[in-house]
Amino acid sequence: MRAHPAAPKRVVLDFDSTDVPQHGMQAGRHWHGPYRSYRYLPLYVFAGRHLLAAALHRLDGGKVRLFDEFGYAARSWPRERRVVAKAEHTALGPNTRFVVTSLDVGDDPQGLYDGL
Repeated sequence: MRAHPAAPKRVVLDFDSTDVPQHGMQAGRHWHGPYRSYRYLPLYVFAGRHLLAAALHRLDGGKVRLFDEFGYAARSWPRERRVVAKAEHTALGPNTRFVVTSLDVGDDPQGLYDGL
């Protein structure tokens, strides 16, 4: 949000993964069946041309979780509220959640979400 002179009316998040071929036994690699080779599978989150986050898929099949927060006010709300966003991908697929809260802004988004 700080990259804009004024808060945009709408923010579109683009979750984009790519694959990077690997050679040898580097940590974090992942077997990519269609390519029949090991790859890194980074996940990138963009808002327009701005990279917001990047995470690397783990070889152990664990989930990838990204957290962020932003302010939002629906037309019917008298003031802006804090929104904590969680973008997660597990073996079962994507799991995106949003929590609207009035809890302290000083709380870390992931800590707040995990404490609910």
